[in-house]
Amino acid sequence: MHKKQMALSIILLAIFFLSAVYGVNAAPSATQKNANADYSAYAIFLNKLDSSVPNSIVQAKTELLSRFRGKQDESANDAFRAFSKFYSDTIAGLDGGVSSNSRLQEVLSKIADVTHLDYNLFPAFDKLDTTSAREIKKKYASDLKELHQYTNAGLNFGSAEGMWYLTSDPDFLKEAASVTTGDFKEYLRFNAEECKQRIAEDAGILIPWDELRKTIIREEDFSKQHPNLPEVEKDLKGSISWMMNVYLAGIENSSIDNYGVQLTPEVKNSYETFLKENTASKYYNVVKDVYAIWTKNNFKTSRELIDYLKEKGHGQFTYMLEKGLPKTQSANTTDPNLLSQSAGSPLAQSVQTAGTALASTTQEEETISLTYRLIIIAVSLVLILILLRIRSKRKKQI
Repeated sequence: MHKKQMALSIILLAIFFLSAVYGVNAAPSATQKNANADYSAYAIFLNKLDSSVPNSIVQAKTELLSRFRGKQDESANDAFRAFSKFYSDTIAGLDGGVSSNSRLQEVLSKIADVTHLDYNLFPAFDKLDTTSAREIKKKYASDLKELHQYTNAGLNFGSAEGMWYLTSDPDFLKEAASVTTGDFKEYLRFNAEECKQRIAEDAGILIPWDELRKTIIREEDFSKQHPNLPEVEKDLKGSISWMMNVYLAGIENSSIDNYGVQLTPEVKNSYETFLKENTASKYYNVVKDVYAIWTKNNFKTSRELIDYLKEKGHGQFTYMLEKGLPKTQSANTTDPNLLSQSAGSPLAQSVQTAGTALASTTQEEETISLTYRLIIIAVSLVLILILLRIRSKRKKQI
């Protein structure tokens, strides 16, 4: 038998063997075909919708419920994922009509003033019958009609840094999510509960520091229980990572060290609770090391802490800690603890200056050295190719 034919036979036998062992079924069942057909038809329906019109979201939801309510299979989960993407993409596309419209921004701010709310304004405002509310309803009737087009389509309004923007309506999504099943349904319920309390706004934490710890642990525990769920990898892990970065370094309007004074008692207590109660967390060792560094430095911010957080992949907000460092520990100087007991000593300053100059000279020398080495390698490769060509010609002559 020819070698190529033998190799082909071996490959075919291997495929046959693997199919038998792992039960590969080339022909899906009738149920699978129907489920796939339903999902494909729904995806086509979504593609035909005009996402520049708010009511397209209502159409998308109505079709979702009509096709998939009671299905209890993975196609329903996939359909809700497709709806959710359409929903979020449509919000993003429509938001410009709100955030850039000064008139709508003005109306929303006035409604917020009379309702004393900064989220989900209209249920309370529509029922409000005060003098101020009646004046707004009369003066801005056409603008309110435009805003109601959004709220009637399952959208809401939120505010950040004085700017109003479109956001999702949890109750609207809750009904749409009724088609889901299994782990995905559990995730949506879990996420709905988590979203009831906003964690941050205007670059500041809205919840107590120890509540942030509890949120991290809840999301981490859910991730462990549902490791194969796509949303765990896509959403939860990113959420946990962001919260841990804030928890360990603070954020713009929520400093953990009072902007360079000392680790706050609230954060210190939360770290201590973490070490007592959350020993099973994958972040336990990081928090343990971080707390040890704070203790070692009398609960003052240190270069050691910043470098450690960066090394462990938690450096997103370490610029907050940089603000609290003494000038002698700025990012471009050698750690004074490695030089002398006193960061301001003449010896420390001399070594730092010399170290900077030496580093600059060494870098230049390394650059030159690398260039020469590359040239030598290139020349050597050319010579080797020439020798091989000469040797090949001689063999042909022989």
